[in-house]
Amino acid sequence: MHSAKRAEAGKNCLTAKDMWEKLERTYQSKGPARKANLPQSLLQLKMETGSDVRDHIRKFFDFIDKLQDLDIVIDEDLTSVMLLYSLSANFETFRVAIESRDELPKLDTLRIKIIDEWQSRADQSLSKDDGAYAVEACWAHNLLGFK
Repeated sequence: MHSAKRAEAGKNCLTAKDMWEKLERTYQSKGPARKANLPQSLLQLKMETGSDVRDHIRKFFDFIDKLQDLDIVIDEDLTSVMLLYSLSANFETFRVAIESRDELPKLDTLRIKIIDEWQSRADQSLSKDDGAYAVEACWAHNLLGFK
């Protein structure tokens, strides 16, 4: 009997990951404790300064997907605000700029804007590092403009 259930659970799965996710959805608790813990975990999710924002966004939307699997739907504007406040402190200026608009951007647009902002900061940081190296090299060889 159990092997028949396992075979049915694996039906239509192309990869091991698909199989794992299907088994997880099938056997995961959907009781009141899970319905209470998931929103709490989402509200407590906070990106660490210096970490990859793409990983953080994946975690955030993983919680949203799990809540939707439990038929808990969060308004899109509220989800946007929760995402903004889950970002690290160095996104404060970005968050204030988004909040000061007349309307919040759509969730997909916000996700892209956050990643673009993070990437822009990373690019600026790299260009600053390159400039610091060029100056150091210049002084080390007593040659103006040495790179």
